[in-house]
Amino acid sequence: NLTYFNPILLGFYLNPSCIFVPENNNTFFCVLLSFFAFPGIPIYASRDFKE
Repeated sequence: NLTYFNPILLGFYLNPSCIFVPENNNTFFCVLLSFFAFPGIPIYASRDFKE
């Protein structure tokens, strides 16, 4: 089964920045700037960009 669900992040996100960290279980970390989370910056983590 090659079908997967790719969630969509709701909102308007400027300047997405992602980095791959192999030392942390091969995890991608992404920072998406949003005026909805002001004054914070949400950080998202994924091992495969699907979940």
